[in-house]
Amino acid sequence: MVLKPSIIKQIATENGFNLQPPRTRYVDPTDKLILEEESQRIELNGNIDINQFVTGIVIAVHGYENDRGVFIVKDYCFKDLSIPKTLSPPKEDKYILFASGFLLSESSVIFNQLECLVNSLTQPTNIQSE
Repeated sequence: MVLKPSIIKQIATENGFNLQPPRTRYVDPTDKLILEEESQRIELNGNIDINQFVTGIVIAVHGYENDRGVFIVKDYCFKDLSIPKTLSPPKEDKYILFASGFLLSESSVIFNQLECLVNSLTQPTNIQSE
């Protein structure tokens, strides 16, 4: 996309800065591969190529932790994308009632009113649709 405008190129050109040449690689030989979760992180080494990975992938690794605290990888696999299940429409209508304002946490007793509401919602009606 040569013709796509770039504010960085424009500012660099106007101020006489030299732009960095495009990179062919984004991994340095001194980089380390880190497996991380919310509470821990551990360096990965072994049967794993650092050039094959990007940040944020879901991966399962098999191996062991050595005495230096580095996880030696024997094997690994990625999570496959699952095919979403197709849902068939329901055979009958379903309804949900959203109700509020019952003040259940207050000391007033409204159980009779709630029982009346439940009965009116759960008992069949004799009204026939035309």
